[in-house]
Amino acid sequence: MLILGTQIGIEFLIPTIISIYGAILSTILAIHQLRKNKAKIRVSVKLGRYYNATHKPSEPAIIFEAINVGSGKVSLTTCGWLLKDKTVLQIIDPYPKNTIPHFLEERKNVSVGYPCRLFKNKKNDLKIIGVYFKDETGKFWKKRVSKKEINLWISAKNEGWHFL
Repeated sequence: MLILGTQIGIEFLIPTIISIYGAILSTILAIHQLRKNKAKIRVSVKLGRYYNATHKPSEPAIIFEAINVGSGKVSLTTCGWLLKDKTVLQIIDPYPKNTIPHFLEERKNVSVGYPCRLFKNKKNDLKIIGVYFKDETGKFWKKRVSKKEINLWISAKNEGWHFL
């Protein structure tokens, strides 16, 4: 075979092709392994209630949930609201107590509650567009909320015991 004026034998071409194939395959597998071992948190938010020992429901609560769907452990350090001006409003004293900071194992979750009555007071002052959790590396795991969800939180009846 003639390539660029030199003659290359088949005994050189086959090992070269095999080594190029091996290098490409090795690179693909390395990228896959890095992605597989990467932390990934799924954030959800919903309306709910807490129940005490006597099975009495609490006031309506906005419940933030973080689920570790990636590989490895993740330390969640803060959570709060995402605002329209791209700033955040951290929840200092989440309910239940001592949930944040939290060391989140693989395939485990953590939930934080915020009373709808407090949200109703803040809603007009702030342009809330979502919720977030932040990990120890400073990465934000976010979930946008719709106006429909926000209106549901605002219209929730304030019945039950207060947890904050």
